[in-house]
Amino acid sequence: MKKLGLKEIQTLELEILTYVADYCDAHGLRYFLSFGTLLGAVRHKGFIPWDDDVDLIMPREDYNALIREFNREGHPRFRLISPEDPISRHSFVKVIDTGTVKRETNFDYAPGDLGVDIDIFPLDGQPEDMETFRAWSNRLRKYYCFADFPVRKTHDCRRKNLLLGMINGLGGRRHLLGVAIKRHFQKKAEKLHSRYPLEGARAVGVTAYFYHSLRDRYDPEWFREAVLLEFEGHRFKAPVDYARVLEQAYGDYMSLPPEDQRQGHLLDGVYRK
Repeated sequence: MKKLGLKEIQTLELEILTYVADYCDAHGLRYFLSFGTLLGAVRHKGFIPWDDDVDLIMPREDYNALIREFNREGHPRFRLISPEDPISRHSFVKVIDTGTVKRETNFDYAPGDLGVDIDIFPLDGQPEDMETFRAWSNRLRKYYCFADFPVRKTHDCRRKNLLLGMINGLGGRRHLLGVAIKRHFQKKAEKLHSRYPLEGARAVGVTAYFYHSLRDRYDPEWFREAVLLEFEGHRFKAPVDYARVLEQAYGDYMSLPPEDQRQGHLLDGVYRK
């Protein structure tokens, strides 16, 4: 297999992003550039130079429709992996290039199951009252903690869980039990999300993963419509008030971080098959 460099990874990610964006437009599904990809579009008109991933968010209804329908198109290389897929190790969607292999440092994927990918997160409603939000958010974080730790190589929750030692002691059976535990707590999290539908919510955000925080809590008006932003010579949809989204997430988002913080994700290698 040929090991890929950062520029080659970014080129493949851009191919996936372009296909997914075109698919969403053709099927009437809403999406927005998000996180570092949105920041890259605004600050660099493309990838943050050291970044090695792409992030989108989709309103929950559109996100679920993408999960149901995307793989029916039968793309020769691109495949959607949902959190319910037995091979998934994440609590959100990935669309992968099956002609590649990616080895992530922290996630216990079987060899060949993960490739160059883009991440897609659901945009959900949230409780308006801050006290209720904090309690709801803490419970979600607990569910995602339990969902993640059986299928991760390292995890902040692991030090707090005696159950992990039992799971690790199961050897080859660990995978099956880990998938069952992940699915159980994923369903509990989804039930908690369903209490606050996006439609009519006074607060929205991305909370479908363990590390969410107040930075992921937004005014729904910021997403009332989409605008097009340039990204690597293409134009993709972003929240109409993208500046406020970025300020919420990063503060002074137009300033570059210190050089020692300019790094991508933890990867053991990315290869073309």
